[in-house]
Amino acid sequence: MHLVYVDEVKYNPPTEQYHRLCALAFPELSLQPVDQALTDLAASYFGASVLSVQTEFHGKDILQGKGPYKGRPLDGRVTLYKSLLDLIALSGEIGRIEVRVEPARMITSTYQDKAFMFLIEKIEEYMRQTESLALVIADEDRELASTNVASLSSYRAQGTQYAFGKTITHVVDTIHHTRSHHSRLLQLADIYVYTLAMAAGNERAYPRGELVAHAQERGILFPSKYKNWPTDRSWYSSSD
Repeated sequence: MHLVYVDEVKYNPPTEQYHRLCALAFPELSLQPVDQALTDLAASYFGASVLSVQTEFHGKDILQGKGPYKGRPLDGRVTLYKSLLDLIALSGEIGRIEVRVEPARMITSTYQDKAFMFLIEKIEEYMRQTESLALVIADEDRELASTNVASLSSYRAQGTQYAFGKTITHVVDTIHHTRSHHSRLLQLADIYVYTLAMAAGNERAYPRGELVAHAQERGILFPSKYKNWPTDRSWYSSSD
């Protein structure tokens, strides 16, 4: 069994040209060691390990010095971020799944649904490859939670959409949504997707350039499964 933690970087032009939906797939034997390492890291950095908004690992806040990182030295925040990247790389058994869609080349009202469908397909592929099952946990999004639940239920019953849709047999139950400050492993998924977005921005200035280089050295930028869409100009659309 794998627990699969999902987070996103939302489409927000001109800052962010893509919608990214990414996941970390933890085999059950990796869950406790990684969770304990995250707890120890929180205790070391914050002086407290109890889950709360004041001890949350959040990529954007770490880099921008916001929230619980306000007033903390930049070099210390960079060291913390590198430690979180090291935890992702620590175990080769942790699956990394990336879905990247480009809404400007799509019918924009459907891009989030398509990204979620592609994610479930890639999770299914990874579970078949590892001969395992997946339980999916995602950051809470009130606008999408009920839609995602209904979509996953449909995929499990009827397969995914289109002529080349996939049968979903290795993703069990439903998609569970929780607040990110309630789960260290979900926070690590946030670090993963935020790092991929930084890498795509081709930023070389400190500290982002250094963090992207660190992630590349650790092999984190190379997903186990991925989907970039669309790939053909026939999908271009200016429609809403």
